[in-house]
Amino acid sequence: GNRRMGAILFSDASGFTALTESLAKKDNGAEVLCTILNKFFTTMIEIITKFGGDVIKFSGDAVSIVWIVDPLESEKTDGFVCPSMEVAVLRAAQCSEEMHHVLHDYVAVDHEDPAERLLLQLHMGIGCGQ
Repeated sequence: GNRRMGAILFSDASGFTALTESLAKKDNGAEVLCTILNKFFTTMIEIITKFGGDVIKFSGDAVSIVWIVDPLESEKTDGFVCPSMEVAVLRAAQCSEEMHHVLHDYVAVDHEDPAERLLLQLHMGIGCGQ
């Protein structure tokens, strides 16, 4: 494979198993789950795009996002491609902060009784290198 410099953000949503188990008991559970996940991941992808990240892998409720560093390509793309590792890490950090602000404690299934609500919570990590 081709090795590149960059930053990577790993994001995992916890609460997914409880959500699927709860919805499996309903007649329309699969449709409801699909609607919830589409809304959740659409919002996430909009945030990722805002910060110039590229989704490289979905794994169930986990996502891997990368910011490639290429100073020459950065000039050709008006800075869309990161000109330095510092910029790549900063964009990944800003992206994770906004994802956490918008999607952490995401109410997947609302209920009058707070104990019956089903939430998705984000766990994220950022790395950088080659």
